Amino acid sequence: MHWMNHTLGCATPALIPLAILALHSDEDREFVEKLYFEYRGLMYVVARKYFGNRPSDIEDAIGSALENICAYVDDFRAVEHSNLRNYVLSTIGNICRRQVMAMNKRDSLIDYAATAEKTDSIPDPDDVYSSVFDHADAEALLASMDVLSEREKDLIRMRHIDGMEFSEMANLLCTLS
Repeated sequence: MHWMNHTLGCATPALIPLAILALHSDEDREFVEKLYFEYRGLMYVVARKYFGNRPSDIEDAIGSALENICAYVDDFRAVEHSNLRNYVLSTIGNICRRQVMAMNKRDSLIDYAATAEKTDSIPDPDDVYSSVFDHADAEALLASMDVLSEREKDLIRMRHIDGMEFSEMANLLCTLS
């Protein structure tokens, strides 16, 4: 049986063995494992404050924090047990801030400028046919026409095909009623 399964009695997330396997001694592995399971809930809470409901970013942050703890296991061992919580929370907080800064930097490099290529694909708002029928759901829209009453079909035709203003439609409908 794998040492993690033996210790915990169940399979564990994939990120734990990857970070811990880099450690050279069983004592270090047990120390980091114990630290992780004692503070994983708090690490999750901190990461969630930075990343909201984005599980992959949260998992990345916790995995990076574990790697950091593994890299500096001797420093973490030297800390009094009463201060370990602060060190773990500081580590996950720093990791999250670095990840957010990297994401912001990546986002700032994206060119959001409207190029001719992008703007040419935008339908003309006055071209009703393109605005409606160039969309992927045009077939569903046409199929839904079958369930409309004749009056509802007339209203749609007057407004979107004949291009009538609402006041014109009201006048016409009042004279027809």
